[in-house]
Amino acid sequence: MKDRRKLIVCVDMDDTVEQLTRAWVAHTNRMFGLDMTVEDWTSWELSEVFPGHSYDEIIEPLRRPGFWKGVEMVPEADIYLRRLMDDGHEIYFATAAEHVSWHAKVYDMFLKLFPFVNERNIMNIWNKSLLRCDVMVDDGPHNLLGDYLGIMPDMPHNRSSDIDKGPTSTVIRAHSWEEIYRIIDDYAAYLHARNSTQQHSRSYFDALQYMKEKRHGQG
Repeated sequence: MKDRRKLIVCVDMDDTVEQLTRAWVAHTNRMFGLDMTVEDWTSWELSEVFPGHSYDEIIEPLRRPGFWKGVEMVPEADIYLRRLMDDGHEIYFATAAEHVSWHAKVYDMFLKLFPFVNERNIMNIWNKSLLRCDVMVDDGPHNLLGDYLGIMPDMPHNRSSDIDKGPTSTVIRAHSWEEIYRIIDDYAAYLHARNSTQQHSRSYFDALQYMKEKRHGQG
């Protein structure tokens, strides 16, 4: 096994480890008489996805008793989260949830899907740029602006974002949990090899650029 730096990794819940949009679309289709799919949900702004409907109307399914029990896992998320933990990384789960749905989201859904997660490693936070971590895995481009390597799981609602483009970007777009794991594993190995604790600023951003070049070269 190659040597790695032990990292602090923050992971989003919705559409990162569980398929919120898929469950949400099924409910809004019944409510509004639509025939949408996940691929039709191409904007982060709810008013653009559901014109003519209020925020409270759109968000209402998430507040219903029982909704979160029907939300399914992103394929292989559990396998690679366990592997990251086994590698010695500290994994925290950061999500933005209304108070009314927090208990159901965590206890009816998340901990049922991922029973190996310590609930003390779960937090409710709306401004994730405040978090101090090495890696942030999140489908929301606005959550990937902090001083960390950002990994953005590809979703229709973030494909219009160019946050992962350009020479100064510190965000990598990923298409599976296997790919997310390999990015983090390679990043941890690279940081270990560079002994970046001695020259944090320069080697940190060198590492981000290295990772982007490595992933683009494979794609």
